[in-house]
Amino acid sequence: MRLADKKMISELRSLLSRAASGVSEIKRSAFDMLIKNKSLDAISKATGLKTAEIQKIKDDCIAKLRKDHFAKFQAGAKADKATLMTGKKVSESAAEAEFQKWINGLGFVSNEKQGKPKFNVEDPAHVMRVAKAIQEARGDVGFLDKAYELWIAGILSGPQTHVANVTGNLGSAALNLTLQRGMEAFVNLAIGDKKSASFGEFKWLMKGLMPGVSKGYAMAAKAWSSEHDFFEHTVLGTPLELAHFDKAGGHQAAIGGRLGKNVRVPMRALAFADSMFKMALGQMEVGAMAYRMARAEGLSGKALSDRIETLSKTRGEVVGENLSKVAVTKESVRWFAERLAGRDETIDPEELIEDRGSEAWQMAREQAAYDAAKAGGWTEEAWQRAVESSREMTFQQDLKSRKDGGNMGEALAG
Repeated sequence: MRLADKKMISELRSLLSRAASGVSEIKRSAFDMLIKNKSLDAISKATGLKTAEIQKIKDDCIAKLRKDHFAKFQAGAKADKATLMTGKKVSESAAEAEFQKWINGLGFVSNEKQGKPKFNVEDPAHVMRVAKAIQEARGDVGFLDKAYELWIAGILSGPQTHVANVTGNLGSAALNLTLQRGMEAFVNLAIGDKKSASFGEFKWLMKGLMPGVSKGYAMAAKAWSSEHDFFEHTVLGTPLELAHFDKAGGHQAAIGGRLGKNVRVPMRALAFADSMFKMALGQMEVGAMAYRMARAEGLSGKALSDRIETLSKTRGEVVGENLSKVAVTKESVRWFAERLAGRDETIDPEELIEDRGSEAWQMAREQAAYDAAKAGGWTEEAWQRAVESSREMTFQQDLKSRKDGGNMGEALAG
């Protein structure tokens, strides 16, 4: 189906070649931006075409698709099996609904949605924005919550706060990765514990520096825009949590809209810096932790390097690598389908099982890919240890009570 859709898009694009060469190229550019859901104004600025001309390109394409393919929907394409077997004609409204769903999938969204990003449940930033919108719509925040938010923003608004935060993170990381790590490695020369610090891991720490900075900036930008830290969710695949403790005290957004975003600039700045540091330090630390684990397995040379590369991958990376290689059983799909149906009584598990593009199939594939990675020797331990270390270096670790193994200082601070 994807190949067929690509062919149709290509044919529509080729129809725009009938104008003079310069004009046709501009129209094809406008077409490409239309199906990527750019706004009419943005396309107009980029191409020089008037918005009415761009709208006509879109309308002509939809009219062409309707003329060539609408009869298929009337005949039962995309309808349920019972309709196809009984030969009953699909109603005009049902055919229209399926047609609109299909052209939407091709990239021709309604004018109301043109230029607005589509909600993607796989994007944690989208999920957090929706969660906050629901919180606001339900009226979960009152006047006192908004006043409290203003107070916190005021406290954190001074430049010294952010200078202290960045300086503290840098100082903590520098101390940990140089003097402290060097002393640990030096002491370990006498002890010889392969699971502890050694001078050989410094190579892998430095190897993770540039990728860590690059990934850290992307993570920080996401934290700034969505006002949430996605570090652990990204590297460990942990569930998103609306409430999480951070340097703003785990405060949840209370003032809505653009005003609220402007008020929370100090909190967003803290989240930006901490996300940047945690991802950069985590990417460095995971190499060091993977080195310790591979060394403890008695590996050396290329086998050691290969093992470190494997252990340094996140859950998302190994699942992505294995998705196309795994086979999924209907029993596993049924297991996920029944649990999805258990959360929502409107869901028919049999429909999820029959539809290979359903969430149940996707979840089963991801689970199979994860299991395959584990069976191949990959483990999350290196990233788990790296996350713990990066949280400590940015002063966001969980403080332990005495009964949890913490020292007196930790217990008192907790």
